[in-house]
Amino acid sequence: MKRGDANTVVGRGSWVVGTGGCIARTLRPPVPTTDDLRPRSYAAESVRYAIAALVLGLLNAIVRPILFVLTLPLTIVTLGLFLFVLNAVMLEITAYLVPGFAIDSFGWAIVGAIVLAIVSMVTNHIGAVAQRRD
Repeated sequence: MKRGDANTVVGRGSWVVGTGGCIARTLRPPVPTTDDLRPRSYAAESVRYAIAALVLGLLNAIVRPILFVLTLPLTIVTLGLFLFVLNAVMLEITAYLVPGFAIDSFGWAIVGAIVLAIVSMVTNHIGAVAQRRD
């Protein structure tokens, strides 16, 4: 086997390092610019994100079930992975409806859908553990 072959430990390790680098670039704070020097109202941003969360919740309660039924055959064929695309569409619709809330590309909407799925899974697990204790 060659050194960079995907079946070797080195190949897998470099994939992990590359993925870790992408995640680190995504999570790092942005480079400050002159726009960062002007005063900002964090309360206004908090309200904007709260409105976005409210709109996303309403979309997930009203529109998502309809789209889920319409895309059920595609979801079955993709073994449920299409649900990430459906969640990304919900995020894009939210960005369209809420002024000042933007998503740069559909790829970032997919990443956001994956993050939301992970956060939901963790919070559901915490709630299940707390419920078992009672």
